[in-house]
Amino acid sequence: MDVLRMDLADTGSPEGLVSLILKHEPSLPLPVPIEELALQLEVEEIAELKTEGFEGGLITDTNRSRGIILVKKGVSEPRRRFTIGHELGHFLIANHVPDKDGHFLCSKADLRTLSAKEGDRRAKMEVEANRFSSLILMPPPRLRDAFKSHPSPSLEHVFELADRFGVSKEAMARAYAAYHSEALAFIVVKDGKVGRVYHDRKRFPFVVAGRGKPVPQGSLFHRRGLRLGIP
Repeated sequence: MDVLRMDLADTGSPEGLVSLILKHEPSLPLPVPIEELALQLEVEEIAELKTEGFEGGLITDTNRSRGIILVKKGVSEPRRRFTIGHELGHFLIANHVPDKDGHFLCSKADLRTLSAKEGDRRAKMEVEANRFSSLILMPPPRLRDAFKSHPSPSLEHVFELADRFGVSKEAMARAYAAYHSEALAFIVVKDGKVGRVYHDRKRFPFVVAGRGKPVPQGSLFHRRGLRLGIP
């Protein structure tokens, strides 16, 4: 790899950072070698997290002259990769301030945070770190190239791309809904109730049933005879 941390000094946003990384690494392979990239960008080590109740962490100093990324032992490879990307985001985004003693400690909920209330600085940092991780592991230009060769959206394609990019099916579903040219929504259903919903709110503005509410009886979910594990 050729990209250096000094190459990223002109921006502090997740989108700007990823754009510069891709500019310097136009042939970045898939799945993106996130551990190699972190070490290239001056992370000293990726080690096991020993603190209970957290998925990942970052040890750094005030000037970000060094950093050690911590990942919970035993997590799946897609979760490990996303956690490393998340903590790398904390390391590279200059205005991210550790909780205390130079430590970021991130819970499972932090790694799922997609929005933050006005004035909630900590939640905003988690949102930005998640956005960085998603963008670097699933670079939009590479996703759009994949969509060109498979223009008709399908769950099978989501699963295929999740494997190709080395991410979870859920992470790929979020990116698929955001960047595909079709207006899409992914709704996670458990026990007949709506769970998480992923869609571009400008192109697919609403979903009738709110989170925790039963899936409407007239929907395709009930009429199609769906079976677990079969898209």
